[in-house]
Amino acid sequence: MYTNRYSRKYPGLVVIVLDQSFAMREEYKGVSCITCATKVINTIIGELCLRNCDGVDIGNRVFVQIFEHGENEEVEESKSGWLSEYFESLPIRWEKEVKKYFYEINEYAEREILRPIWIEPHADGIGNLPRVLDDVAEVVKAWKTDWQEKNCLDLMPVPLVINFHSGESTGMSYDPNESISQTLVSIDKIKEIDFPDGKPLISNVVVNPKCDSKVFPNECPSSEIETCLYNASSILPCSMRRILRYPLNSELKEGGRLFASNLSVEEMTNFCKSLFDLFYM
Repeated sequence: MYTNRYSRKYPGLVVIVLDQSFAMREEYKGVSCITCATKVINTIIGELCLRNCDGVDIGNRVFVQIFEHGENEEVEESKSGWLSEYFESLPIRWEKEVKKYFYEINEYAEREILRPIWIEPHADGIGNLPRVLDDVAEVVKAWKTDWQEKNCLDLMPVPLVINFHSGESTGMSYDPNESISQTLVSIDKIKEIDFPDGKPLISNVVVNPKCDSKVFPNECPSSEIETCLYNASSILPCSMRRILRYPLNSELKEGGRLFASNLSVEEMTNFCKSLFDLFYM
């Protein structure tokens, strides 16, 4: 179980969910929660493109679907496509960035690069996590059916769902208790979809300065919303545990979940990269 890896013949599905409720406007690491989350998402999509380069071309080993929710309680399917499409035609804009390349101690060269931007930071209204998770379940079902009809399902890697959330009730609905129960029901719909290599892996990243800093924890957080998202996160499969490069394998505890909270942009990015490692190594 959980041994299939991304390839051109047997590609993977990555679904990214972004909370755009007004709770994501809160200050976080010197900027806002939504600014941090969108920066991480733009970076990890770029990372996927780099990992799938075949010379000058980008190999279609991963299909990426992005859902945003928060504005007027609507769920928006903002982006979907193969990695080559993301790089060639889906960026909203290209952002200039100056990077330093050190070649000797205290000596470096600066180089201007263009970074593709797929998601812009904006946060309005009330989130609708249960509904967006229902939409994710439908996407996963359709993916399974499509590849089943092609007789390729046995060697397909399981889908990966990464949910960036504020950890606040406004990121779910007006009624926190009702929304928590609805969220868990919606999560179960995704977890019930069986693939030959295992069930879909679900990861939750909580972007909230009031939370404790956690990576792959095996104990429930203190707040009710965090506990809901922790319980919704998949347990790291034993067959994949040895693959992880971040954090160090020795830091992982038995029963650790694909959950992270209150991390810096760099730490969040490394956490997400480690999730991709599970399907490349």
